[in-house]
Amino acid sequence: RGGPLGHQKILWIPAGASRLQIAQLRPSSNYLALRGPGGRSIINGNWAVDPPGSYRAGGTVFRYNRPPREEGKGESLSAEGPTTQPVDVYMIFQEENPGVFYQYVISSSPPILENPTSEPAVPQLQPEILRVEPPLAVVPRPARTPGTLQRQVRIPQMPAPPHPRTPLGSPAAYWKRVGHSACSAS
Repeated sequence: RGGPLGHQKILWIPAGASRLQIAQLRPSSNYLALRGPGGRSIINGNWAVDPPGSYRAGGTVFRYNRPPREEGKGESLSAEGPTTQPVDVYMIFQEENPGVFYQYVISSSPPILENPTSEPAVPQLQPEILRVEPPLAVVPRPARTPGTLQRQVRIPQMPAPPHPRTPLGSPAAYWKRVGHSACSAS
């Protein structure tokens, strides 16, 4: 079946998530539901099915879409974000799980500098290139979290991406500043 009938939690969305997309892979009699902090129902809760539209949750606006069955698409939730609070996505099961696609982006925070005024610019290592930037000009790098839910509504852990290889002709190592020590005479 895909899960017992009724509300089943299928996804936790953390604070800081942006460009959220959650969609059933095909039409079904099941409904996506959204709950905020403390389990407060936001979309499709309290034994009622809400109409498609925009709903405020987790510090952002979610768009709930339920296309006509003839279009061959399942219902979906989307939001630009970022979320300021975690939210939970539930499936209200009435039949077998059609599968659910989800995706969101988490941006990493810039590192906290201990004493930014007395430090010279530090080279910031990027994959296969070395750049020099002022310490406060750190750009957040997004990390994607895609996944697909099928049948048992279990979200698999994503394996860590493989370490990038150094192309031929590139330096095999880089200098990285990790701290200060007294100068030696050798």
